[in-house]
Amino acid sequence: NAEGLPPGPLRELIDLRVQRVESLRPAALVGLRWKGQRHEVQRWREFVQPGPGVEIEARFDDGAPPLLRQGRTRYLAARVDAALERSLLEAAARDAGLAPIRLAEGLRLRRRGDLLFVFNVGDDPQHVEVPQAGWLVGGARVPPHGVSIARRIPSERP
Repeated sequence: NAEGLPPGPLRELIDLRVQRVESLRPAALVGLRWKGQRHEVQRWREFVQPGPGVEIEARFDDGAPPLLRQGRTRYLAARVDAALERSLLEAAARDAGLAPIRLAEGLRLRRRGDLLFVFNVGDDPQHVEVPQAGWLVGGARVPPHGVSIARRIPSERP
């Protein structure tokens, strides 16, 4: 009975079956290709069998699919490095109609109405580029443990 096998109830969102999960030794180098670039997988990978209608967006070096998509749902069958994970999440956000902004370490954004608050919780000054009509407090260079506030242009969204 395949219903009890991974991904379990998530199969309602994406038609695939996890056939095997493999732990990787720290020195094991398993690569994958996504959008023409090679990346390395860390610690574990899965071997999955996609169903009809599931698109394969990336391939392991051995040809198996690590990134699958059906409609708006993606399935990642490996642990990837932080840079690739960030790129995958940004691509998913763009596909959903969002406009992601890559922030420096320690920066946080919060919206309240037409105001955009930029918090720097780090120990170093940070620069932020966001669509805005004008800085009300501070500016694009946010000091350590500081805050800047901008009035946003209503048609833009960070």
